[in-house]
Amino acid sequence: MSVTLAPEHEHYRPRIEAAARQSVTRYSEWLGPRTGATFHIDDGSTGAGPDGEKPRITVSLPWIAPPPAMEVESLVAFEIARRWWPGWAAGRQSQPMADGLAWYLQSRVVPELYELTFQRPAHSADAVRYFGGAIAWSIPSLALGRWTAGLGRAEFLDGTSAGRWPGRPRRIPADADPMTVRAALAFGTLERLVGWPALEGALATLGTRAVSGAMTTAEAGRILSAATGYPLSWFLAPALDPTRHFIYALGAVSTRACDAGPCRRTEVEVINRGTAAFSGTDTPPTGAYGSGDALELRVTFADGQSVSVRWDGRAASKTFAFDSAAPAQAIELDPSRVLLLDRNHLDDAWLARPRTGVPLAKWIAWWLIWVQDAAINYSGLI
Repeated sequence: MSVTLAPEHEHYRPRIEAAARQSVTRYSEWLGPRTGATFHIDDGSTGAGPDGEKPRITVSLPWIAPPPAMEVESLVAFEIARRWWPGWAAGRQSQPMADGLAWYLQSRVVPELYELTFQRPAHSADAVRYFGGAIAWSIPSLALGRWTAGLGRAEFLDGTSAGRWPGRPRRIPADADPMTVRAALAFGTLERLVGWPALEGALATLGTRAVSGAMTTAEAGRILSAATGYPLSWFLAPALDPTRHFIYALGAVSTRACDAGPCRRTEVEVINRGTAAFSGTDTPPTGAYGSGDALELRVTFADGQSVSVRWDGRAASKTFAFDSAAPAQAIELDPSRVLLLDRNHLDDAWLARPRTGVPLAKWIAWWLIWVQDAAINYSGLI
């Protein structure tokens, strides 16, 4: 490995080299050996690497990138993953899926680097950008997890079809398609659905095929399905279609005395407001009987007992009824957060006695940063 950097980026060299070593080690373990024994990393300041060789990997480095935000590490891990299957990533139709897989893979590498550096488990620390995104300000006390910051769920919720990404520290290279984060969240959902060991073996098979050239989304879906032993086309097709959306929510919840016997009846409505179904199978339903069980609905009662039912998520709405000795205390739709592509997780839970879920430390930190920024702007006007 060789690295060529402009003088103003030399202070990033230790971080780049550490991220590159960790990425190559993990990707070789998960995907198999990479084509070519050596590679060159460049920041774009020069057109050639050592001995006139063209740079294999170009990383667009920010002017300021605080270490806790792990932005440099994410970019390096992402770019190296993209070069693992150059033929697949070069295809116009297959690039969003290939880039999505690369962004998903960096979300597994960066937490290891964060823990080694800061001695605490997380993917990165929260941060904000000022002055047109040029200056980043990190909040080390607000550690963020892999499933949110690592996979870029905020970018997924805020991104636009025109390719404009919000001014967040979790930047994605300008040449990446807006579908990149959506595809990464799709792979994250697959991991939570089939488990990492099964997905890891499937990715090794996929990586072997991807090295030989571009492949379609349908072909990649067939390879993943065959390798995991779990049919996945029912999910991959809508997950990688930008016109379809997963939007689930809890509807009306009612509780009353049972018609017969000393018990309580709880009725829960679940709603599908989206244009895609998280069903669990391609098999269509038969009449009033659903087909598939990907979505879980869990009800916890006041006496500590709980019950779960499964739903195929196809109908616009469905009502479930539960008879119990104690009243319902909490209701959760998709309690394990398997479906990372759901547009809103806040309407997936119900509590008999609502309690505040506001992260006070986070909001206070954000408020202090806003006050500081407002003071700086005000002082510039007087």
